[in-house]
Amino acid sequence: MIGVLIPFRGLFSQNPVHLNYTVENGLPSNCVYYSLQDSDGFLWFATDQGIVRYDGIKFKTFTTRDGLSDNECYDIFEDSQKRIWFATFNGEPCYYFQGNFHNPSNTAFLKKIKPGGYGLKFLEDAEQNVYYASSYMLYRIGKNNEVIFYDIGESQVINLVRNDQKQVFLYANLEGIYRLYKIEGTEVIELMIGEQGLLPYVKPQFAKKNFWIQDKDLLIRYQPGKKVQKIPIPVAQSTIQYFQLFDHLWVGTNKGLYIQNEQGGFQHFLKDCSIGSIKKDREGNIWLTSLNRGIFLIVNAQASFYDLDSDLKFNNCLTINPLQNNTLAIGSSDSKYCFVRGGQLYSNKATRTTGNGNILRIADFRGAYLTGSGSTLCTIDQKFQSTPSKQSIFNIKDFLLCDDAKVIVISGNAILRFATDKLLNGLAVRDDAEVLSNVKSSRLHQTQDGKIYASGPFGLLRLDGNQFQWIDKDNPLMKNIQDVYLDQQGILWITSSVNGLLAYYQEKIYHLMYRGTSPFPQLTSVSAGSGLNNLWIGSNEGLYQVRYHLKGDKIQLSSTNFNQSHGLISKQVNDVFFRNDSLWIACSKGLCIIREQDLTPQKNKPLLILNNLESSLKNYSIDHPIELAPDENSLKISFNGISFSSLGKVSYRYRFLNRDKNWQSSDQNQLEFASLSAGDYQLQIKCVDAFGNESKIHAVSFKIRPVFYKTWWFISITLLGALIMIGFIVVYRLQKIKDKHKIQERILHLENEKLRIEHKEITLNKELVELEQKALRLQMNPHFIFNSINTIQALYKRDQNTANEYLVKFSTLLRQILDFSQLKKISLQQEIEFTVNYLEINKLRFEKQFDYHINYSEDLNPTITGISPMVTQPFIENALIHGIQGLKDRNGQINVSFFKEDAYVICEIEDNGIGREQSGKNNKYRGHQSHGLDISQKRLRIFNQEGDENSIVIEDLYHENGSPLGTKVIIRFLYETIEF
Repeated sequence: MIGVLIPFRGLFSQNPVHLNYTVENGLPSNCVYYSLQDSDGFLWFATDQGIVRYDGIKFKTFTTRDGLSDNECYDIFEDSQKRIWFATFNGEPCYYFQGNFHNPSNTAFLKKIKPGGYGLKFLEDAEQNVYYASSYMLYRIGKNNEVIFYDIGESQVINLVRNDQKQVFLYANLEGIYRLYKIEGTEVIELMIGEQGLLPYVKPQFAKKNFWIQDKDLLIRYQPGKKVQKIPIPVAQSTIQYFQLFDHLWVGTNKGLYIQNEQGGFQHFLKDCSIGSIKKDREGNIWLTSLNRGIFLIVNAQASFYDLDSDLKFNNCLTINPLQNNTLAIGSSDSKYCFVRGGQLYSNKATRTTGNGNILRIADFRGAYLTGSGSTLCTIDQKFQSTPSKQSIFNIKDFLLCDDAKVIVISGNAILRFATDKLLNGLAVRDDAEVLSNVKSSRLHQTQDGKIYASGPFGLLRLDGNQFQWIDKDNPLMKNIQDVYLDQQGILWITSSVNGLLAYYQEKIYHLMYRGTSPFPQLTSVSAGSGLNNLWIGSNEGLYQVRYHLKGDKIQLSSTNFNQSHGLISKQVNDVFFRNDSLWIACSKGLCIIREQDLTPQKNKPLLILNNLESSLKNYSIDHPIELAPDENSLKISFNGISFSSLGKVSYRYRFLNRDKNWQSSDQNQLEFASLSAGDYQLQIKCVDAFGNESKIHAVSFKIRPVFYKTWWFISITLLGALIMIGFIVVYRLQKIKDKHKIQERILHLENEKLRIEHKEITLNKELVELEQKALRLQMNPHFIFNSINTIQALYKRDQNTANEYLVKFSTLLRQILDFSQLKKISLQQEIEFTVNYLEINKLRFEKQFDYHINYSEDLNPTITGISPMVTQPFIENALIHGIQGLKDRNGQINVSFFKEDAYVICEIEDNGIGREQSGKNNKYRGHQSHGLDISQKRLRIFNQEGDENSIVIEDLYHENGSPLGTKVIIRFLYETIEF
């Protein structure tokens, strides 16, 4: 593993920018001994609570329940067969292969390896022999899994190591390093390094053709035939637990990490950590495991930072102020600030009386410094101690020194100019201040040409004489202005938290980067970079490098985003400043420092691993084409896109080859397809990392068999059978037509043409009468049912029990209607039963507000007397709705009488309602018109077989004083009897 180490340029308490993963992120324990990246790209971590596999998004833990021989594991190794071996505390070897753990209880050749102390190391030589060392045992596992035991006597094994030719060497305590090799097929163990004075050795490593051996606070480089070189390590009474030789030494101890710089010295970081191992992955990220604080990820070893745990004493950096004498001042919230000068960092806190205490500016002032905190201007001496002014100004947001004599202050909703001495000495009166603007502003800016600007939520202003003037005030883009910068070509660059990046050039506003085309929700600051046409822009999505070109009156630019995946401590960048070759970045989690040349986009392609294909019945390996049954057409395919530098921001693209024109996108690491049709499929998948790099395209081929009735043979047989059946039906039908035609010819010859015509006319007339009567009954029935349904609705709103009783009676009534609608006439008894049922239902509806009485004369036999069905119902309904319903001074009464008069049956329906005159007035406002009377008259004319217009007579009844007494309806039926 080859690494790169940066010079830290004398800044004493910087830390490499890192991310820390602990049990809160999914680890089973914060004690992590070792790490390994396998050939598929997964990271494996050995802990005291199991083995952990990491895909860049989730930590997955394996324990003895999954087949691991012991939960505490010290070493991980992958051999050429892609078996991943684990050296565990109990000394029993085990490995992981194709999704399963193999241990002595389930794998025969592992039973031959007897535990001899705790497991130490696995290695493989050039002949694909795997060596396993425990503290007192050494074994070799051949390519065909044959096991050979090496007798090492009483020696205690410390480690195994191999050189770049994959020759394996054994290190034994108090003796030295032994070489394992064959002479004429015979195994030989030969002492190779064992000089006096180099013992006891600890954890040897091989790098750059040399053995590196640790002895206390020395690293000893040994190359056969050359002089031994000893390198002292200032581990400060720490125990060296692991070291890694990149371009410089990285030494992990039980008291932190030591990194050698370009001058040969060492810097000390992560002082409270006990480092377990140091590794670099394929993307160049460095992984530190620790025995007490989990895992550390360093995505850019060239980036460093200050934070609350170092000399900075705070995290939230708001501004960076370049000062004289190569000094930088950093402002924070809560009136805190710090200075960086000569490789030293000094932090302190200013005095404030009121306000939020955000320090947005620190300026050179008469050999010292001036800052604003809360409502107070403060002077800071050369020892970085602050002294508040004697004058308080309400809510100082920002200030700017015009010179030593004048200071401009944003105070409240105004921009004021004071005499500096009077303000600091408490002699200034706010009313005597020069009011430069009454516009609410947030920041002041002075560009290289000496012009002063004020920015804020309402736009940008420029000081012209003694007043601030708007710049393009009515332009809707000029809102929420955060920062400005004037370049050497005269372009004023403007950042807006709402509208992105703007440029003001030759009295014209250019809108260059905005939310619609780039992910810039909030831009905060803008600063120059190295060379011309290079800007650095801060935002809440990280840092952006903008390269631009001025061509005529047009500005062309391109941008690149840098964030935590490139080494920033936080994606919230409040300010950025470029000096010499380095970027100083004020973040919400500290102050980040990185050389501009070390901020480079990641070029390594991400890895995509396809896991399996799952149908509704079983799981399938995707190593070969898959054939699925017809009912396995709902599928789930899982996969992993691995890019640890992307910090989980991996997306996926997929398509069905020859079926989809475009790639589809997904943020999930699995795809589900429901009810796929039968056919051959090739699903192509690729992943895209946070830098836009795409992995290789992987394909999953599968076939879904059609159901049997969609196969070609079944369809062919079915079509043939259908054709035979159709032919048989056609022949049979033709024969039937011929036979029927012959019969009709015989009938026509036998019948008399005149009799046939008369019979036909009689039949047609009779059918016409019956059809007309059915049509009239059908015209009435919907009208009656409609009114009944309205009754049900009204009752349910008032009383559900009554409504249920109503429904029982109404169902009986509907059965009678269905039965009567098929009859031309019914018996008087059936009509009376129907009328009683109808009146009982309406008594429930009107809450028993009326009574009724039905009688018939003795000369009528109700069982044989026939009348037209349901002809009385419309008149009873009218009596209820238009007569009795309107009563307020008495209960209603309906009397129905049947008697015989000559050749007719007379039916009288009498009510004591409000009468037709009052009812007519009421109906005028209801907009309702009943068709029952017209329908009943037409039915009676057909039933009576005459055009008598007097089949129905309606009379109004009155009291002696002339007031309405009710209504009487007289209906005449032609007397008929029913034949049974």
